[in-house]
Amino acid sequence: GDSQLVRQGVKDRWNRFLESPCAQWTGVTAERRIRLRYQTANGPVTFNGFIDAMINEPDGWRLVDYKTGHLDEKSIADYALQLCLYRKALTAESLSVLNEGWIAHVEPGSFALIPVMLDEHESRLDKLIEDFASMFARRIMPDTPQGAPCEYCRHRQICPRRRDGAIS
Repeated sequence: GDSQLVRQGVKDRWNRFLESPCAQWTGVTAERRIRLRYQTANGPVTFNGFIDAMINEPDGWRLVDYKTGHLDEKSIADYALQLCLYRKALTAESLSVLNEGWIAHVEPGSFALIPVMLDEHESRLDKLIEDFASMFARRIMPDTPQGAPCEYCRHRQICPRRRDGAIS
């Protein structure tokens, strides 16, 4: 629906920007693939993903994640976990990543940068990863929300029904 059209419009404009001299001058890079193998008490868990944007600043890389749709305090905190995971992956590659990341909220007719301090969310991320690894080991996953099909389940990206249990 509308959200998909907005997302495609943002992606098209973003790609045009990345081809511009301004993007080269500001140090912005396009989507970057990450892979992080995370060792837990129940064995390794592998995460795969794409960072929407990275900005090369004097003190390190600033991570940016684009979101559409409704945002509230809980969803912002949940999206901060994604940025934390990306920071862990880049730090494992010996890159310096700033503590403050941005959630770029895009809606028809509006745009907002929401700063998130990543270190405030790291212990929650570590606990979630350990909890999910424990569930993987026991082959237990929470029920899908209101019996929704897997494609709509909030756990679809990390469910052990997937071949490697990786987040994509």
